[in-house]
Amino acid sequence: MAFHLNSKADTLFLSDASVDDLFVDQSQYHASLDDQGTYANSSDDRFGVASPRELAMVVQLTNTDSGVLMYFGNDAGTAFTYRIEVISNTVRFFHNSSGTPLATLSPPNLAASETNYVIHWSTCRDYVTSNWLSEFAIGNLSNATWVIARAVHSSPSVNNSHRFSVAALPAGGTPFTGLLDDVQKCRVSSRFHSVTEAKEDWQSLSTPPVPTNLYFAPEAFPFCSAPYDPDLAEDVGVALTDDYAFAGPDYYLGAGQSPKQRLRLQSPIINQGIRTPVTLDRNPVTDSRFALSPDGDGYLLSIHHLWWRPVPPLANLAKVRIFAQTWLQAGSPGGSSVSVSFRLYSMNKLPHEAGLKYSVSSTGTRTTNDTSTGLGAWIDLGTVLLVNDVYSLTYLALGFKVGAPVGADYNALRVKGITVEPLVTEE
Repeated sequence: MAFHLNSKADTLFLSDASVDDLFVDQSQYHASLDDQGTYANSSDDRFGVASPRELAMVVQLTNTDSGVLMYFGNDAGTAFTYRIEVISNTVRFFHNSSGTPLATLSPPNLAASETNYVIHWSTCRDYVTSNWLSEFAIGNLSNATWVIARAVHSSPSVNNSHRFSVAALPAGGTPFTGLLDDVQKCRVSSRFHSVTEAKEDWQSLSTPPVPTNLYFAPEAFPFCSAPYDPDLAEDVGVALTDDYAFAGPDYYLGAGQSPKQRLRLQSPIINQGIRTPVTLDRNPVTDSRFALSPDGDGYLLSIHHLWWRPVPPLANLAKVRIFAQTWLQAGSPGGSSVSVSFRLYSMNKLPHEAGLKYSVSSTGTRTTNDTSTGLGAWIDLGTVLLVNDVYSLTYLALGFKVGAPVGADYNALRVKGITVEPLVTEE
């Protein structure tokens, strides 16, 4: 079986009618559906994926079509994890056996003649609201017109005794009027796929840019074919009298500043939303997952918030922000308050290793009681000096410390996101 471009590491099932019969699996599993003629089904529990998840189809639709397109649930259609159905010129997306759809979308320019549409539904954990987020999209492949919707909802529930089906319910009920013949492609995946990825997969690939060079070529002065490397430490007034500088200060200073400008184009060292953040307090249960900060200030470093990341060339500082939720747990005594402080440590080794060198960001303290279902807020931790190891990597560890207010033992926290952006000190 030939490799299929849309079969990815997270693909659980992929079929493509332009390659083989629609029920034949083109994914790494090579576990085809059972062909029932007008529809296809399977009892394989790999289709019972809750989140993260992607469901995608390319199907020919008309304005008279109806019926189930994709489904995982019981044969009767009364209990299910997901259900995509065409009803009254709309595509509806149902979740957790509910009769109310999470989203209802009208396929763009739906008409009496058959048109190929992409139908996309992807789900992941929404770490900000602690619920689940789904993105829905339908794209008309004849004119590249798309409609998109989002919904925040409860956790998907799965019963692995249920069955998967395409173009009808697993036993053939509520059949798609276009039958299996009008389903062109079908994919189920265990990763969140954005609408942009759906467009790239099913409509057309974007043309990648073609840069002439990864970095600008060294600047050459007009009268000399040899590249010139300006001495940035040299006094400008002296430098302008150099032989190479007769073209004028606009050329010279431009040559001197362009390397610094390029250093501003570095990507973040860390830019992470934590999908299911762990709840922490000042009395960790598993001591092996925690270490005290090397500065002796009593901050707890956690393996949950430890990164070993490459440092861009010449970068020596990093700007740090975190998104944290803090609250008082149930049972806190009267007069209790919140006081949780955070710092980021940059280290050349792990805290227990000999020869440790480190630096510390500014301290950010949060005193807001968000409650256990609240969101939280961004906290600015200023900058941290990047301390590299011999591989030009740095250990970044986020430390926290509960203060000494009333109810300190009931203070709790979750870190939901972190950004660490490299900087270069201007000379």
